[in-house]
Amino acid sequence: MWSRLAPRVRALPVLRHYPLQWVGAGVAGARNRREFDGVRGYVMFVGHPRTGHSLVGALLDAHPNALVAHELDALKYVQAGFDRRRLFALLQRAERTRVASGHVSSTGYRYLVPNQWQGRHERLDLIGDKKGGRSTARLGGDISLLQRIHEVVGVDVYVVQVVRNPYDVIATMHRRAPRRSLDDTAELFFALSDTVREVRRR
Repeated sequence: MWSRLAPRVRALPVLRHYPLQWVGAGVAGARNRREFDGVRGYVMFVGHPRTGHSLVGALLDAHPNALVAHELDALKYVQAGFDRRRLFALLQRAERTRVASGHVSSTGYRYLVPNQWQGRHERLDLIGDKKGGRSTARLGGDISLLQRIHEVVGVDVYVVQVVRNPYDVIATMHRRAPRRSLDDTAELFFALSDTVREVRRR
């Protein structure tokens, strides 16, 4: 499976493909540098799609001292060379935009937690990204990204995996991507599992 996926993961756009994000995030990062410089931890998700990462990410984001973006795909920007402040600015903008739009998923489920702190905070201690399946696929193509994200953010990295019955996960993955055969879906599930084991080992 990885023999087919890895070339796509490695053939990522370089920095020149994100000029607007680079400039915009640079301005926002400089403007919010004091806030970002106070961050003490970074959270990322690994594992499989369709396991409940969105719900857990939304609950973490509701904390007054945390900001967890919904599927920015932060590792893509780490690979492209974005620095800490730019990465944090992208995460902040992504989550504020998501919350302002109602925090509604593609299936129509709303992830808003009433009367809590989604999209804002009183003090920013923890920041991160909820993009479990895709982040795991990127790590499967280049496990050194685990070290690179740590070097970029410069703080402790906390890795979250949400576990669900594997039969449910494979069935739901297949239902959401019916053009992929059930055998290929199962193969993808176990390839992601191998990467999670390597993340745990490191």
